[in-house]
Amino acid sequence: MDHRDAHYDCHDFVGVAGQSIEIVMRSIDVDAWVALHRGPGCQGEWEDADDDGGFGFRAAHLEATLDQGGTWSFRASSSDSRDVGDYMIGLAVADTPDAARLRADPLTMTVGSEVSGELSPVDANLAPGRYFDCYEVTVAGPVQVMLNVRSADFSPVGHVYRDPSCRRGYFVELDSTSGSGEVDPQEFRASGLLPRAGSYFIAVTSGGLRETGAYSMNITAAPATQP
Repeated sequence: MDHRDAHYDCHDFVGVAGQSIEIVMRSIDVDAWVALHRGPGCQGEWEDADDDGGFGFRAAHLEATLDQGGTWSFRASSSDSRDVGDYMIGLAVADTPDAARLRADPLTMTVGSEVSGELSPVDANLAPGRYFDCYEVTVAGPVQVMLNVRSADFSPVGHVYRDPSCRRGYFVELDSTSGSGEVDPQEFRASGLLPRAGSYFIAVTSGGLRETGAYSMNITAAPATQP
């Protein structure tokens, strides 16, 4: 346990100066929280930490650029003291082939339509072992949207970006009304505001590592309410 009275696991890794990394942690049992430490063993103050990080409740997402080579570490914990339970965590390094595989041309979809697809090992990786498809959707102005992803084969998750890679520049945090494994493991539902006209990019991925299979997705929209 740490000084917050929170249980944690520590993971060491070897990095290279100038390397960009990404840590993603998900859990259905705890409010996921991650912290990056300079040196092994997660000792002393952390360099950076994240709780939620745009992926919604019970998920954490941390990006950092290492300023020195050698052994670093990160702790997997909870933002709530004394929480215990299972979690999944992945470390992506931007200059490895696995993390750098990105889909060059997003697929297209329209508001109100439904699309079908399939996750497979030949797809790009959102993080090591987390395959994803990327879709571009265009809206005419500020809109409230509802995103729905269903799969009988894996536990689906949807993220919305402004960057066409569907991987960098996480932009829109949707409020999850049904998260991967939290309410219905076969459905992901989330709603939120797309604040301006233009293109947004939706990544369809899985809550677990190396999950594959078919899915369907739709997004509906209504004019944004004025404050």
